[in-house]
Amino acid sequence: MKKLLLALTFMLLLAFENSNAQCNALYSFFISPTSPHVVFFNDSSTNTNGPVTYQWNFGDGTPLDSTQNPQHTFLNEGGYGVCLTITDSTGCTGTFCDSLLITIPSTRIEANFSLDSMSLFNCTSPHSVHFFFFAYAIGYSPSDSIKLEINFGDGVDSVFYHPLFPNPPLQGTINHEYLNAGTYTPQFIVTGPDLNADTITSQTIIVSSSCGTISGSVYNDLNGNCMFDTGEELPNIPLEIYNGNQLSGWAHTDQNGLYSFNVPSGNTYEIHVNSYGGIGGHFVPTCPPSGILTISTVPSSGNDFGVACPPDFDLKGSVTGWGFRPGFTGNVCVYVYNQNCNTPTGQIEIIFSGNTTPLPDTTGNSYTVNGNIVTFPISGPDLTWSFCIPTYVSVN
Repeated sequence: MKKLLLALTFMLLLAFENSNAQCNALYSFFISPTSPHVVFFNDSSTNTNGPVTYQWNFGDGTPLDSTQNPQHTFLNEGGYGVCLTITDSTGCTGTFCDSLLITIPSTRIEANFSLDSMSLFNCTSPHSVHFFFFAYAIGYSPSDSIKLEINFGDGVDSVFYHPLFPNPPLQGTINHEYLNAGTYTPQFIVTGPDLNADTITSQTIIVSSSCGTISGSVYNDLNGNCMFDTGEELPNIPLEIYNGNQLSGWAHTDQNGLYSFNVPSGNTYEIHVNSYGGIGGHFVPTCPPSGILTISTVPSSGNDFGVACPPDFDLKGSVTGWGFRPGFTGNVCVYVYNQNCNTPTGQIEIIFSGNTTPLPDTTGNSYTVNGNIVTFPISGPDLTWSFCIPTYVSVN
């Protein structure tokens, strides 16, 4: 029997880390061109499970921030590690950390340039690509302008100038169409009036006139023979394809455990299986144990991955509460799920503080109250458990 203990204080929030690929934390930032201690953070996380809460740790000892796109002032120069943690309504969490350096340079140019990773290759031309960019400058006169140049890698350039007054950073998008097959490496160059410049090189874009399919399956190797057998199909398992070190696309297995990528020929690819398939699908790769296959010839079939269920289970959970006022009844709601693929047997315990009193179950949630401890049994084939507990708050 394994217990999951969720400690409760007056206001409740307990989150557990989760590597579920469905909720990936990510952010970008830029430093104010007029106040180099002020940093603007922009959330760019991806999530498919509904509403998200945010927790920013700026690494300077200040309180956590729960806004989606915060502005933060660093009081001292130096290096800081800033982490964003997102949590969705299912309890799935993701964390992303990046470092920034707070200085006061005489002049500074900063640029960023990216594109949708699904645009990194295409099997026919023309191929339209959507680019994202931003730029800003520090230490220049408000009457100055910065030069922005995008070299798309196919002989086409886009050049324009951005005035520094009223001094917001320049950010936007631009589309470009690649008319012919080829391999292209775009660049974004930002140059100040003193010729101080920042150059960002994009990921390589491949437009091919010859493509092929890489295909295979992911199966639950129940008998350990490293072969796909009937009844071992695993649907909705995510996979990634890399061209060198460059992530170039995603796929998921279908109901029969099959997947495929359509990719340009003439390259060597790596297929990575992400054996975490969501709640109740935390498998580990076994065939091959690395979970990686290398494919040098396209088309290619039979690229199969065997995975297995670990011998234990892994419970994750969160507790939220609201409606608390002295002399009134609020609600404490619990959400717990089994991250692993084995079925757990045990119980959830919620321990209340002395100023809160859990009330008996009246809605069929099957929990029991013993003093300040609420117990909820977990067993059987269920993968998730959720319930709410009415909670009386002392007038003290």
